[in-house]
Amino acid sequence: MKDIPEGSLSFYEVPWPVFKVRPKAEDLTLTAIQNFFGANSRSSPKGTAGVLKEQLRQWHPDRFLTRCLPKVRESDREAVKDGMDQVVRHLNELHTRENKNPF
Repeated sequence: MKDIPEGSLSFYEVPWPVFKVRPKAEDLTLTAIQNFFGANSRSSPKGTAGVLKEQLRQWHPDRFLTRCLPKVRESDREAVKDGMDQVVRHLNELHTRENKNPF
């Protein structure tokens, strides 16, 4: 996201962790995010727990709001913040589950 000009991304252009093209806020579900990271963690040497931990850092509000939100159009920023909150909430849930019962 380094080379993206400020204020140029729409909600749909944020790289949301779901397989759906042009996702809406209601597509950022626990199941969709679990499917995305479950599929992507199978090929990672870090395993599911490692991938989830890494993604929690990436989506952490402090990091996301300072690095990514300025790239989003003003009109979409509130929706993107809400989407980020959903993603973080679901990642925390998945990380907690993974630590209790690894896939």
